[in-house]
Amino acid sequence: MNDGWSEAVYANPTLTFPYGEIGYSLDGLYCVVAVAREKMVKEHFLKIMEFARVNDEITIEIYGGDDCFTTLYHSRDEADFDDLLKKIEDSPEEILQIDFSVDALPEEEVKEALLTVFLQAFTYLSEHNCLSKLPSYK
Repeated sequence: MNDGWSEAVYANPTLTFPYGEIGYSLDGLYCVVAVAREKMVKEHFLKIMEFARVNDEITIEIYGGDDCFTTLYHSRDEADFDDLLKKIEDSPEEILQIDFSVDALPEEEVKEALLTVFLQAFTYLSEHNCLSKLPSYK
């Protein structure tokens, strides 16, 4: 869980769609969307980070489609924006995943805020033609 990855012998309920998934795990409620790295420009990343500021309980992470263990951005970490752009530019990843989440057992209004933010981000990324197929892991 929070201390790293461990093999899951139980199913996490998820709703999967071509560009992402919405699910619930022991860590909490999460919504993931996949985007094409080359279509994501500075303004798109700024908009995504803006969504993180809407509600302090919503966490946003950006990580690779192939290497989902390497976090390129986490909204709870202090990050220099130019360094973030450089890390993403230098990344070999073609697909990036953007994860919006809240901790387990949140209040109803927090869950609602997460889903609202995710829908706004998804709509924005769709309108700017940034979405990509969600990678499948074997």
